This record gives sequence, structure tokens and C-alpha cells, in this order.
Amino acid sequence: MKCSSCNNQAIEGQDLCSVCAKLRQIPGLAPTRQVGLNLAKRTEQIFLAFPYTHNSPKERRNRYSACLAMANEIQRKTNSPVFAPVVYGHPFAVEYNAGIDFKTWQELNTTILVQWASVLIVGTCPGWDKSKGILSELDCASAHDKPIFLVRPDMRNFPEWSFR
Repeated sequence: MKCSSCNNQAIEGQDLCSVCAKLRQIPGLAPTRQVGLNLAKRTEQIFLAFPYTHNSPKERRNRYSACLAMANEIQRKTNSPVFAPVVYGHPFAVEYNAGIDFKTWQELNTTILVQWASVLIVGTCPGWDKSKGILSELDCASAHDKPIFLVRPDMRNFPEWSFR
């Protein structure tokens, strides 16, 4: 059985995976919480978290491409600015040999998430629930009472209320 929020493998006898089940235990937070968010009436500032770090340069390139496509689609559908650390950092890693791990980008990402973003969207591609960066960003968004949405990269579960 698949998780009803992110399409990962659900816990036996439940409709959620272990990460989504943990998110639901945080007071006032649910993976698809929609409180106070209406993209049809105002512009949100969206932080798009997506797994990136991998030993294979080809896999990192694939993740970058998938994140770029997802960021583009979110921006197109919502007319809201999207900051995606993977899209921002990948060219630095490729062209200038910048770090590819979360530690390299943690301070920048946390600053943008706390001071700029109004919502966190997590791209739930394989590995998202084990990503140190995403888990840290989930904790940070929760601590700062930012709405969190788990969205599949194919956008099939992107909230309809956000379409214009």
C-alpha cells in the first residue's frame, strides 16, 4: 500500500509512510496542511526542498533536472516565486566544484527558509524521506509555523486550490 500523502511505501495497516506519520504527530502540522494558504488570492514565496546529494554525478544531474522542472511547474501554476536550493546550487557544484552536501548549503537554505519563504513544498521523489537537508528543512519550517506540503514531482497531488 502507498502513502496517501507522498506515495512512498505506507506502514502496514496504515495509509501513511513513517515520515508522514511523524509529521502528523507535530501539533498543528499535517503534510497537506492548507491553513492560511490561498495561492489564488495572493502570492506565496515558495521554498522547494528536493533531495540532491548522491555519489553519482549522473544521479545528481537527474535530480537537478527533476527539481528544475518541478520548480518551473509550481511557478507557472501559482505565479509565485520559487526558491529551490538544488536548482541554485547544482551549477556551482558542476562549474566551480562547490560542495554537494547539505552542510555546504545549510546556512543559506535556513536563512532563506526562515526569512523569505512563506511555505515549504517538499518534492517527494525517492530518497526525500532520508535526506538530511529535507529533514532539517522540515524541522525548521515546522518550528517557524510555515505550511508544509508534500508534493510528488509529477505534480499529480499538487493542491487544486492553488490553480489559477
